[in-house]
Amino acid sequence: MNQNNSEVNYALFAIALVLTILYFIFAVVAVLLGMVCFVLTCLAIAALINGGITIGNDYLSPEDARNFILRGIGFAIFVPVFWALLMAFIGEQNSAPLEWLILGGYVFGSAGIEVLDAMEQAEKQEANQQIILPPLPEPDHQLPPVVPPTEPRKPFGYASWDDEELNR
Repeated sequence: MNQNNSEVNYALFAIALVLTILYFIFAVVAVLLGMVCFVLTCLAIAALINGGITIGNDYLSPEDARNFILRGIGFAIFVPVFWALLMAFIGEQNSAPLEWLILGGYVFGSAGIEVLDAMEQAEKQEANQQIILPPLPEPDHQLPPVVPPTEPRKPFGYASWDDEELNR
């Protein structure tokens, strides 16, 4: 029986455990994003039908709702086509389910681009609130260069045999 329990086995187990945890986190986040996108799509359809809706203090106009839905549809078409071209270029067999590619494309195209647009708007608003200071005035006169003080040099003298005795 082989009793070879090396550190490599433990490291591989740790890596596999971390990757499994990351996979489940990704799956949970993907499901949550899908649900949020479904709710936002329902609100966008209601805004298109009713000519705009107000949710709290926010107003969803029909133009914004139309852009949200059209971006999602555009990416729902683009992502599977891109994936098929990528797989053909690499020479691999396409193993990804088409439904997941379409759903992922719709979520990224609608909600993902909306989040990126909101982040850009927040940066612009933050940049508008920054205070721009005027430049510092130029000095009116030049200061003379600073020269460090130097001690006067003592003249050089050779040592004599009785220097030690004189300094005592």
